[in-house]
Amino acid sequence: MCSDGTACITTSWVCDNEADCPDESDELQCSVSTCEVNHFQCSDSLVCIPQSFVCDNDRDCQDGSDEQGCATEVPGQNCGENLFQCTNGDCIHEAWQCDGKDDCSDGSDENEINCSRQGEECADTEFTCMHGACIPSSQVNDGIAQCVDGDDEMNTVVCEPGYTPSTNNTCVDIDECKEWTLHKCSQECVNVIGSFLCSCSEGFELSDHTKCKALGSPPLVLSVHDHSIRKFNITSNESILIYTDLAKPAALDIAVKDGMLFWSDIIDDTIMM
Repeated sequence: MCSDGTACITTSWVCDNEADCPDESDELQCSVSTCEVNHFQCSDSLVCIPQSFVCDNDRDCQDGSDEQGCATEVPGQNCGENLFQCTNGDCIHEAWQCDGKDDCSDGSDENEINCSRQGEECADTEFTCMHGACIPSSQVNDGIAQCVDGDDEMNTVVCEPGYTPSTNNTCVDIDECKEWTLHKCSQECVNVIGSFLCSCSEGFELSDHTKCKALGSPPLVLSVHDHSIRKFNITSNESILIYTDLAKPAALDIAVKDGMLFWSDIIDDTIMM
């Protein structure tokens, strides 16, 4: 029970770096823990146990500190948020209902009425715990274990290529076209379920699944080399001599429409074609 007597919380919420009591008394006089997130440190040692082992009516710490001060309520009163009130008045975590273990000690958390949802599918907005309980999807991977086994804090979903885990423990399609490093299409990308397709603009054809290759004659590169002008076929790697025995050719230009080649000669100080 909180120091001001206004609320009861489960022991697993004490010293978890989140104030749950109105007076924040659950976060006072807390020792520095060396345990990982969602683990509880026993009082007499540096031993760490899963948070779900706290107040489960099973002594895991040698000093029994994991079962000390577990929150209870007077029969007839309501437990706090995210807690289930047993018939005997005890308060347990709501996710501990219908997990196959008598956490209330009177069996009320495992009776047929409370467990009527067992075997039913959770809603689309809910996450299904391994023991069958349903929790809001917004509580998945929020740093607080709601499922008894803590599986809502374990991103264990393994998806096929082209899919990614979602908050409701399913796999959803990745839109690779939103990130070039995922598709590497040289021109256009079209997303499909589980994959993507590259496509090319008019005048190009797809090559090697991602590259677009221009249609028509192979592209040529014109270059000046010493006293000659050459053209290089980048497809066949063939070098073809166009002009030779020139004085000192330099800059090049071409009129593609007319098929005319121009160059300047720095020794003759002329422009040739």
